[in-house]
Amino acid sequence: MYNKIFENIKINKPILIKNFISKNKYKESIEELIKLSNLSNNKNNFLQGSKYIQSKNNSLINDILKELNINKNIKIYDEYRIWNHKKNNITQWHYDGNGIDVINICLFGKKKFILAEPNSQITFSFTNITILETHKKEYAYILEPGDLLLIPRFWFHKVISLKDNTITMNFCITNNYNNIPNNLKMLYNLHNYLHTSMSKQNIC
Repeated sequence: MYNKIFENIKINKPILIKNFISKNKYKESIEELIKLSNLSNNKNNFLQGSKYIQSKNNSLINDILKELNINKNIKIYDEYRIWNHKKNNITQWHYDGNGIDVINICLFGKKKFILAEPNSQITFSFTNITILETHKKEYAYILEPGDLLLIPRFWFHKVISLKDNTITMNFCITNNYNNIPNNLKMLYNLHNYLHTSMSKQNIC
């Protein structure tokens, strides 16, 4: 299954893998992650209901990192984000950071991800936030417990929670900074120079 993820990262295409993890196998690990997520007090409205955590002793995290690390061309961020949302919570159209591929895994509940291809929407200047939806095609994916969705770099997405207590987790990964277009590289450098929040999820 990890080969499928790497292949789709390479061609910049999303992929949904049903039943990627066994909820029973990782029951204690998931409970530990949920406890950490319940401590979240993130005041950023766009990231509401989420918290960055680091848990080196968590078996679920360790197993996933061990498998992902078999590909030496992939960089995995040391921090990952746990999301806890109520039914009908909506995250509006955006793409993630500056050139990161994101693996989403559902632990509880149900979420709908709607994706649109890179460069298919118009964003606010110097941001990753959509100002105008100009895409002609959408790709919809439903995540349930144990499912994994890869959102490749620069793919726009909108997320809708379909159940209360929907809990998902993210792994942010990337390959080579030099592979991104020059205009987006310049955008990253600007955010890095100004020390904006976008530069915290850098691609170097």
